[in-house]
Amino acid sequence: MKLFKKIGLAVLITLGVYLGLGYFLHLFVFPEYEPDLTDYFNPGDVLPNKSGGYKQTVLMQEDGIVSTQLDMDPFSQGPPLHSHHTFDETFTALDKPVTLIVKNEVVVLAPGESVAAPAGVPRKMFNDTDEPVSMILANMPVQKLVYLNQVYGYMNKHQDNLNMGKALLQFSLITQYFDSDENEGPPVFVQNTLFFLLRPLARLLGYSSYFLFKTQLTIFRNLIGG
Repeated sequence: MKLFKKIGLAVLITLGVYLGLGYFLHLFVFPEYEPDLTDYFNPGDVLPNKSGGYKQTVLMQEDGIVSTQLDMDPFSQGPPLHSHHTFDETFTALDKPVTLIVKNEVVVLAPGESVAAPAGVPRKMFNDTDEPVSMILANMPVQKLVYLNQVYGYMNKHQDNLNMGKALLQFSLITQYFDSDENEGPPVFVQNTLFFLLRPLARLLGYSSYFLFKTQLTIFRNLIGG
């Protein structure tokens, strides 16, 4: 029994040193690069999620808030059921009906109709038809979309050879700035605890929450000569 207590105490001390020193280095000695969010997005910027079968096109950025058009391929599963705890979202159907899950209820919007998903309420967008559908997403803070774009960029780059361990290290950093809790996986507190524990290790291994190039925006602007 005494041996187990000693082992437990040693583990707690080691974990405390790792977290204390790791977060000190992460936050104070080697703070991360933070992009200038002023006029970060331009109308027409495209943020594709290839594995999800959809893309977001920026309509406007004003006063720190971004509106986008979400275009979903036929039978796109969209993002997983998720929630945001710092901002609301509003979804508006464009020329065809769109289907969402809001607060665990299926909502079908006719063209022109809108629905709000308050902060903390699970939501999911998907397309269960054989035709493309589009909707407007309003009220996303620019910082959240910047780091959502980091998720898209990472998934697009690694969609054919995704290493779950490396992905967890990467997302442990991105989730500091993009508060998306996945409601289809392990309990949220388990996800948050895991990311909290992994974050110092990710920094020590050279991971960054923000790629020093605008992953997809740069490519898009180069293609159009912008």
